[in-house]
Amino acid sequence: MDLTDVRALMSHMAWADALTWRCVLGTPAAHDDDRVRHLVVHIHVVQNAYVTIWNRKPLELPDRSAFAQLDDVYAWGRTQHEEVAIYLARLAEDALTRPVVFPWASELGEEYPQRYGATLAETFQQVAIHSAHHRGQLLTRMRELGAKPPLVDFIAWVWLGKPLPDWRPMRMRA
Repeated sequence: MDLTDVRALMSHMAWADALTWRCVLGTPAAHDDDRVRHLVVHIHVVQNAYVTIWNRKPLELPDRSAFAQLDDVYAWGRTQHEEVAIYLARLAEDALTRPVVFPWASELGEEYPQRYGATLAETFQQVAIHSAHHRGQLLTRMRELGAKPPLVDFIAWVWLGKPLPDWRPMRMRA
């Protein structure tokens, strides 16, 4: 995986998250749904954790109670993508092979021993795949709430010419 691949993964993640948010914010039933809130907070808390690790800063996870409304999560989540873009803009190709230390590794214990290190490139893959997994759960929930989820597949993003994310929230539908 090279820097071009990493940038594509992160660009797709931002685009897919923005489309997902348009669906979430445009669906009235989503605003009071605990599962939706849990998933969007989780997606962005994990993205924040990785950006923090990449920047070699101390990890301080936000208190989930700070997100009283979906709009609060949306605003904060969007900043995670801005931070990723800033980080990628200054990242050198040779940095992708550097090992990454996870602050939570010691808490995983015997169940998930870290026998091998992870590279910076592998952490980009992890955050993209992790986000896609939970985005899929979220879009399934949106369908259950009566929404028509958008197609957020990587290949759809490619077919559409790799568009930039559209962070304008949709108006709620009655």
